[in-house]
Amino acid sequence: MSSLPPGTDLCTIPAAQPPPGRTSNFVNPPNLAAETIAVTTVTLAWATLFTTARLYTNFRKLTWADGFVVIALALSATYSGLVLDSQFLLQKICRIRLTICVILYVQGTLLGPVIFFAKSSIFLLCRQIFTIQKAMKYAIRFGLLFTFLLYWPGVGLESYFAAPHIGETWDDLLVNKRPEKLIYWGIVQGALSVVLDIYIFILPLPLLSKLQLPRKKRWQLLIIFSTAMMGIVASVIALVFRIQLLTTSDTTFTQSALFICVTVENNVAIIVSSMPFFAAFFRSHVLESALLKTLRSRLSSSGGHSVVGTVDHHMVKAPPSPSHLLNDTTGHYHELRDFAYATNTKIQAGGGGERLPTQGNGISREVNIEQEIREYSIDIQQTMPKTILITGCSANSIGAALALSLAKRGHHIFATARSPAKIPSPLTTLSNVTLLQLDVTSPASIAAAVHAVQEQGHGLDVLVNNAGAGYTVPLLDADLEHAKQVYETNVWGVVRMIQGFSDLLVANRGRVVNLSSVGAVVNTPWIGVYSSSKAAVMQISETLRLELAPLGVAVVCLMVGTVSTSFHDNEPRVVMPAGSRYAAIRDVILQWATGQAGPKGCSVEEFAESIVEDVLGAKGSGSGGLVWKGPNSAAVRILSRWCPSWLLDRMMSNGQGLDELEKSVKS
Repeated sequence: MSSLPPGTDLCTIPAAQPPPGRTSNFVNPPNLAAETIAVTTVTLAWATLFTTARLYTNFRKLTWADGFVVIALALSATYSGLVLDSQFLLQKICRIRLTICVILYVQGTLLGPVIFFAKSSIFLLCRQIFTIQKAMKYAIRFGLLFTFLLYWPGVGLESYFAAPHIGETWDDLLVNKRPEKLIYWGIVQGALSVVLDIYIFILPLPLLSKLQLPRKKRWQLLIIFSTAMMGIVASVIALVFRIQLLTTSDTTFTQSALFICVTVENNVAIIVSSMPFFAAFFRSHVLESALLKTLRSRLSSSGGHSVVGTVDHHMVKAPPSPSHLLNDTTGHYHELRDFAYATNTKIQAGGGGERLPTQGNGISREVNIEQEIREYSIDIQQTMPKTILITGCSANSIGAALALSLAKRGHHIFATARSPAKIPSPLTTLSNVTLLQLDVTSPASIAAAVHAVQEQGHGLDVLVNNAGAGYTVPLLDADLEHAKQVYETNVWGVVRMIQGFSDLLVANRGRVVNLSSVGAVVNTPWIGVYSSSKAAVMQISETLRLELAPLGVAVVCLMVGTVSTSFHDNEPRVVMPAGSRYAAIRDVILQWATGQAGPKGCSVEEFAESIVEDVLGAKGSGSGGLVWKGPNSAAVRILSRWCPSWLLDRMMSNGQGLDELEKSVKS
C-alpha cells in the first residue's frame, strides 16, 4: 500500500485478480440502485397517500388500529431510507466495512417490526369488517399471534448474530462472518411469510364468496385482492432471493433484489389495510369536490337537459361508536355524538336525477367512516347465516311464520314457545331450527334458554320478542291479576329476555326486535290493558335503543298493524261481573275479544315476509327505532300525529258499542 502513488483512489483497485476475459470495474459498477430508488419511492409514496387519507378520514375517532398503520409507515420509511443508503455503499468494495455493517444491522432489526405492524393492520381491518362470526374472530386472533411470533424473534437474532459481542468491533464481523448465519433464519422466516400472506389472502374468501354484490362492489374487492396479490408475489420472489444468498456472494444484485421485494411487501400491506378508508375519502372529498360537481353540472347542461336544483338542509347524526364512550367510576357511560350540518343538492336532468351531497354555507361535510367501512360488513350480514331466537312461535302466529321464513333463508333459528307442542310441524322438520320451551315470565326458563343458545357455540345475532298476551275487557271490569299477567308477558318478559341474552347480543354486536302494536299510539275501547302494555314496550324499546347503541346492539320496535293471527284464542275468556255497567253491550265486547269484529288484516306469512329485512338489519332497513309495518300501520302513524283528537276518538270508537251504551244509559 505504501508503494502506491499519493492520492490513489483505493476504490479503483480490485481486491483480487478478475476472471479471464473480465475487467474489474469499481468506478461505475453495474447495480440495482436505480431500480431500488424507483420501487421504494413509488410504493412508499402510495403507502403515505393511503395512510394520510385514512388518518384524515378518521381524525376525530382514531383507534389503535390507525396507530398500527402509522407505526408501520414510519418504520417502512426508515427501512427504505436505509435500503437506499446501503445501495450506494455496496457499489464500492472499499466502503464495505464499518458503515455498511451498522446499516445492515439496523436494517435487519427493523425488518421484523415493520412487517409485523404492516400485516397486523390488515388483520385489524378484517376484525373491523368481519365481526359477525365467532370463527372469523378466532382466525383473526390466530393470525395476529402468528404474525407476532414470526417477526419479533428476528430482533433478538439480529442483535446476537449481526452486532459485535463484548470485546469485538464491527470490523470483526466481516472476518468471523457470523451475520451470514442469519441467512438460514431469513429462509425460514421468508417461507413462513409466504404462508402468512396466503392465509391473509384467503381469510375473507369464505365469507365474500357467499355475497351477492353489485358490480361496483365486485370491482372494489377485485382491486383490493389484486393489490394483495402483488404482496404475495413479492413475498415469494423474496424467498427465492433468500435461498440464492446461500450460494452467491453477489450481494449487490441478490441483496438489492431482496430489499426491493421486502419493500414492496411492506408497503402493499399498508396500502391494503387503508384501502376502504381511502375509498371513503375519495368519494367524499374528491368525487364530491366543488370542481367535479361543477364539471358534472356543466356536462349535464351541455347535453341539452334541463337542470332543476333544490337544496335540502338537514342535520346528519353519525351513528354511535364504542370509541365515543367515556367510562366513569360509577360504571355509567356517556355517549359523545358528532353532528355535521350537510347540504344535499338534488339535480334532476331529463326526468331522472341523482342526489349529490355537497358543502353548504362554508361548513364542511363530515365523513362518516363507520358507515363507509361497514358497507362491506352490512353486505356480509345480509347473506351470512345468523343465529336468531324468536319467542311466541305457536301455530298461526307471527313468530312461527317469521321463524319459517328465516329458516328457509338458511339462518339458524331457535323457535320457542311456552308449550313446544304448539309449534307447527313445518318448523319441527328443519335441521336448522331448534325448538325450545320458553316462558318469558319465568327467569329459570329464560336462563335455560340462554344456556341452550350458548351450547350451540355461535352466540346470538338477533333476539325477536314476539310473545305476547291480550286482554279485551272494559277497564272498570278488568281482573287486575289477569292484567298483571299481561304486563308480565308483554312488558317485563321483554325486559327479562334482553337482560338474559345481553351478554350474547353484545358479544355478537347483535340486534333486538320487539313487537309492539299500532294500538300503542291510539285510544281504542276495551283493550286498554293490552294497548298500554304495548305503549310500554314502545317506550322501553326506544330507551334501550339509546342505552345499547354504544355497546353495538341495535334495537328495533315494530309497530304492527292489523294481522290475522290466533292471538285472540289465547286471551282469557271475557267475564263481566254481575252488575257491570257494560252489560248492555256485552255481545259487542265479546265479538272484539274473539276477533269476530274489527278490520281483517294480512296473513301471518305475508307479514313475516315484510319484516325479514328489518329483523336481519339489511342495508337500508335502518339501525333501529320505530318501524311501522302491516295493514293500517301507515294510516295510524299519520292520524295519531296529525288528526284532531276529537276526530280520531270518533274513528276509533266506531263500532265499539259506545253509542249503544250511551243510549241505554239515557233510557
